[in-house]
Amino acid sequence: MTRNILVVVVLALAACGKKGGANGGDCAAAVDHMMSLQMGQMPKDMDEKIKKQMTEMMGKAKGAIIKSCQDTKWSADAISCIKGLKSADEGKKCDEKLTKDQQDAAQKAAEGAAEEANKPTEEQKAAALKGIAALRDEMCKCADKACADAVYEKWGPHEHETERARHDDATKAAWEKVDDEMMACMNKLK
Repeated sequence: MTRNILVVVVLALAACGKKGGANGGDCAAAVDHMMSLQMGQMPKDMDEKIKKQMTEMMGKAKGAIIKSCQDTKWSADAISCIKGLKSADEGKKCDEKLTKDQQDAAQKAAEGAAEEANKPTEEQKAAALKGIAALRDEMCKCADKACADAVYEKWGPHEHETERARHDDATKAAWEKVDDEMMACMNKLK
């Protein structure tokens, strides 16, 4: 979901420009306007944790797209087009105003920023592994199926909460190893 919203933002922004010499202030104003429109489309009932991650990611993407706008010199016409949008959905009306190189540069910059924003911290990775290890230990102490089922009910929420932390290969592999051990203990009780 995070990536989908970012792609919409990038494509809407990348669809608005042509060769020319935009100044930095104009780039910032245009990108800020488009990001504000995009943020306004977030569901009002969005989970606060996800909303915080989206806001962080879009903030990093905004900086990267502004820099791309400045570096590839978006035209005044492109910037004016973006600044005049009434909704994020209107971004396509500016499609012909950016060159392919400008569009590609904006997309690459935004994707790089989003990837950076989604990198888990060492603390998040450690907490994820500590949590699954605790569930494994609890599961392996169970003497009956009812206990195992109760522990398993905790597994889903922990998996969901720690998804971001498991985006690097080492943490994912460690998680899967402990998860397999927990499932082996659970399967002994069937």
